[in-house]
Amino acid sequence: MTTDFQSTHRTLLIVDDQAPVRDTLRFILTRAGFHVITAESGAAALAAAETQSIDAALIDVNMPAMDGFETSCRLHNIADEKSHAMRMWLMTGAANAFMDQKAVECGTFGLLTKPFDLPALIETLNSGLAAAPLRRPEQHAETVAVAVNVVESGSYPSWNGLHQLDPGR
Repeated sequence: MTTDFQSTHRTLLIVDDQAPVRDTLRFILTRAGFHVITAESGAAALAAAETQSIDAALIDVNMPAMDGFETSCRLHNIADEKSHAMRMWLMTGAANAFMDQKAVECGTFGLLTKPFDLPALIETLNSGLAAAPLRRPEQHAETVAVAVNVVESGSYPSWNGLHQLDPGR
């Protein structure tokens, strides 16, 4: 397996209560050039995020105590406090439309279904790391507030300048 330049030295957190899943992903993704940290629970993931700079996370949806949705929301809060962008994907063995929607609401890059196509997983991680960080839905209120102020003031930017309305960019 060749190492992709983008993944080299990127820290990836794998959160899954099943040791075989964590160990397999750690082995494969380390060989793909990621620096991999693992956590067996949502609480362990939060502890890791408090002490380390994490670029991306793969989080199992179905875990005891704290599920993947809550874990991803809380990881976003930690990343926001540290002003560090963290890309996240949720993973499950049984995806459905509700889970897809909830994954988006949690500000993740989406829901990945196990078992993985490993080359596609590595490509997905690299593409996500190369992309601009996603903003959670509640953060879009800032963008709307800025746009309303612009409209009320009558000072309209050119179409080329619209990206400047988004304070998260």
